[in-house]
Amino acid sequence: MYYTSDWHIHCEGSYDASLTVPHILQKAEEYGITELGITDHVNAPSWITYLKKSRELFDANRRPGFHFGVELTTQSKPLFDYAVKNGGAEELWLLRRVPNRFDPYQGYELPLTEEELRSLKVEYVIGGVHWPCFAPYTREDIIKDYSLQNLYLACDPRVDIVAHPWDFDCAWQNENGIFDTLPWYDNFEAIPHSVHEEFAAAMKENGKCMEWNLCFIVGRQYPEAFKRRYAEYVREMFELGVPITLGSDAHDEYPNCQDAVQEMACRVGFEPQDFARPSFRAYEE
Repeated sequence: MYYTSDWHIHCEGSYDASLTVPHILQKAEEYGITELGITDHVNAPSWITYLKKSRELFDANRRPGFHFGVELTTQSKPLFDYAVKNGGAEELWLLRRVPNRFDPYQGYELPLTEEELRSLKVEYVIGGVHWPCFAPYTREDIIKDYSLQNLYLACDPRVDIVAHPWDFDCAWQNENGIFDTLPWYDNFEAIPHSVHEEFAAAMKENGKCMEWNLCFIVGRQYPEAFKRRYAEYVREMFELGVPITLGSDAHDEYPNCQDAVQEMACRVGFEPQDFARPSFRAYEE
């Protein structure tokens, strides 16, 4: 098997997934995955309830090589403070889609504290950027906002893996006033190279891993040219000294990506031993 680990999987404990843990473990064994972890979404402070459910599912299905993680989403710091002040209702995270609800670039926050992570014995944390934090819908502003969120994750001590860099749930308004699909899928070079270098330096300094999300290889309808260019980007980050982990980001089906990953990874010079595993928090049983 070309790769044997998967550090980004969502089970039925997540608000947007349906995979059962026994099914994940069965399919992982069939596909040659010997080390893996469930990492269900926590997008707002109150979503710790989802993580508690994930913990119960994990405890009921423990086995060697199976780990308990979480995926935390960056939020605008003013939105986070608003959610905490107003009780942290689940619905507050939807405010992210309201343009200019808060001024952009006022800082970021993650929804759970280190104490909360330890209370549920979370072994590792994936930090992910999923949407703009009230940045204007121009290509340049969205790139700036995404870069700042990436740097925040690279420097936050709670984060072990930065998830799917440059994957984004956002459109941008082009020069003709039309909302295009996503800000850099037509041209990855729209992101200045200095942004990648700054991100790599922060990742190295803080001992973070960067995820190569397998959705960039299979699963989503990204342009083939973008998939190839993204693979080159991952390789460049690796050569700059950033450890690379793999994650399927599975939600409703656990995919067998062995052949596709091998083809794309070998194309840019990766060997199976090049892929990393995160550092794990240790807990007494």
